[in-house]
Amino acid sequence: MRIRVFDLALILAALLACNQSTPAAAELEQRAGTQIQRAPPGEVETILPRLQAQARKDGRQLLVVVSAPWCGTCKKFKADVGAGRYDTILGDFRFVEFDSSDDRERLEPAGCATKLIPMFAGFDADGHCVDSYAGYGTPVRMAARFRKLVVP
Repeated sequence: MRIRVFDLALILAALLACNQSTPAAAELEQRAGTQIQRAPPGEVETILPRLQAQARKDGRQLLVVVSAPWCGTCKKFKADVGAGRYDTILGDFRFVEFDSSDDRERLEPAGCATKLIPMFAGFDADGHCVDSYAGYGTPVRMAARFRKLVVP
């Protein structure tokens, strides 16, 4: 079977376009404003309270975002955060990002599993999602929704 150079170029371009990574925790320290952090390994009910404590120590609010690498709306959200479109209207929020497919099994016990993405959620002290919103809109509209999801 022969693969033409053009076909290989298309495959490579598609792979590169899908490889938009989210920064790890260590990279977050260098960015002020709104942030997205990849979820570390472990049980959701264990890591969310720990990440919440760290976010509060850093003077931030923390929300869950469940997304997928193929989701155009999820990419738009990440691009808006990366471009600083939330920095002045939302301030120092941090989103912990879970993949809707790869993290499904560990999201289910915490009540965070969803088929609707992107899904944004607040969570309680036990690391269970308690309120959520699926979908995406303008940064101004979403900032108002994000503030409502924060559990004190």
